[in-house]
Amino acid sequence: ALKLDARDTRALEFKRELAAAVAAGAEKEYDGGGYAEAARLALLARKLDPENPDVKNLPEKLSQRLLSDARDALRKRDYDGAARAAEQALLLRKDDAEARNLIERARKGRKIETILTTVQKALKDKRYAEALARALDLWRLSPDDAEVKRLLEEAKRLVRAERTEREFAAALAAARHALNERRYAEAEKNVQQALQLKPGDPTATELLAGIRPARARDDTAARAEKELPEAKAAARRADAQLERVRALFEEGAASKTDLAKARAGANAAHARVRDLERVIRRARELDMRRAAAEEVARFRKYKVLKGHRATVWSVVFSPDGKTVASAGSDGTVRIWNVDTGRCVRLLREPGKPLSCVAFSPDGETLASAGADQTIWLWSVRTGKRLRSLSGHQNW
Repeated sequence: ALKLDARDTRALEFKRELAAAVAAGAEKEYDGGGYAEAARLALLARKLDPENPDVKNLPEKLSQRLLSDARDALRKRDYDGAARAAEQALLLRKDDAEARNLIERARKGRKIETILTTVQKALKDKRYAEALARALDLWRLSPDDAEVKRLLEEAKRLVRAERTEREFAAALAAARHALNERRYAEAEKNVQQALQLKPGDPTATELLAGIRPARARDDTAARAEKELPEAKAAARRADAQLERVRALFEEGAASKTDLAKARAGANAAHARVRDLERVIRRARELDMRRAAAEEVARFRKYKVLKGHRATVWSVVFSPDGKTVASAGSDGTVRIWNVDTGRCVRLLREPGKPLSCVAFSPDGETLASAGADQTIWLWSVRTGKRLRSLSGHQNW
């Protein structure tokens, strides 16, 4: 209409009314959280009636409100909301430096929040090295944040503790191995290293206390083994002497005193042999007990996985050995992390109790079977049922 008659008062009046209506729509959209539509309508209203101050200044007004909302969202750590508001403000004022700054801060905050979640999960799962690496990334992004500093220090402490525990266990294992092979100086050195890592540790202290008596017993047993052949030879000589004196006594050529002395000498020689044999036997018995204790220690419980509410009928390791799957009478399949002992996935069977579970060769799929005479295939990664295989007439 205005192209036909640029001075038509009715068309001009309608254009002003339309601009006012569009401006009101922009305000309404903004109040409802429709920032993108509000910005579009504000620009349209200004295009329709650029002479009207209220309409002309509407984009500027909305831009300021958007920037205020973006700042509030940042304070509340609503980074997506802050970025959305600042981006719409930038559409209204394309060269607004504050809007660009708020967008950058929101993106950085979102990145920090994502890394923060990763660090917390890694700490919870006891993946301390990974937690430390991500905490360092976090610190580079926000070096002055108190929570970031706290997490970084916590990750460092846990990594040090984990390294200490690993080195302590290695030193203790080396000490036990050396002790079993009677390398006492080496065993003592390794235990001392373990105690430097964990001063006052009762296991290491007890092991150290047992090394010196063990060395003394072994030294005594070694001397006994060395002296035993000579002691036996001396006992044989004493027996021969006793026989000679007894023969002389019967012939009247030796007195009772001579016979008693010869008998006492033979008894003393045999007592010496028995003492030496007792020392050697005791040392061997202690060796056997120590070896048995070491063998038993190899079979201590590694992890206890609890969660099933009824009998567990089947347990199987994944091909890579990092995961365990179990199935039982409660109708569930549980997937466990071997390192943490946590149940990472719970698969609920829609049928009856389960009796068997098995991994595919690539470890990506799990098969379960039970009393409902059906085989179910599951995705290990997502926990979703893939398909069922029917046809069996029994378990």
